[in-house]
Amino acid sequence: MFDKNAKKTKHEADKKSSLLKPAKYGKGETKTLSSTLSTTIGPSINIKGELSGGEDLIIQGSVEGTIKLLDNSVSVGEHGQIQADVFARNITVQGELSGDLHGTEKVTVTSSGRIKGNIIAPRVVLEDGASFKGSIDMENKPATSTISPTTDNTPSKAKIA
Repeated sequence: MFDKNAKKTKHEADKKSSLLKPAKYGKGETKTLSSTLSTTIGPSINIKGELSGGEDLIIQGSVEGTIKLLDNSVSVGEHGQIQADVFARNITVQGELSGDLHGTEKVTVTSSGRIKGNIIAPRVVLEDGASFKGSIDMENKPATSTISPTTDNTPSKAKIA
């Protein structure tokens, strides 16, 4: 009379589709739940290699290699120890990081953060007490100009009617 498999499949389908439904955050602001997900690498975890994905990452453990989360945020917790180049939208360092940081929006080094490497981002925050050894590149790429420079030093002549 009842098909248990059909119910289970429908429940699993509802559960999967609910992960992508917009969540309400007050005053009409909505985000898909998948954009609010984050993964934590705990203090006892050691990873060597390349990390990539589509959600925010919090690192309390040890990572060696490359971290590529271009559309997401990476946070290095106070116990995090990173030897990697990091590519992300926003990067926050509270722990220790050796490598280059490439933030498309912002890089923040808190008072407990220690960095040996270069920071490339349009916005950089170094809190009082942060340790940093390297260079910072905050240069915005200039838009291509439609004005071409004149080849001679004579002023242009204008006609007045």
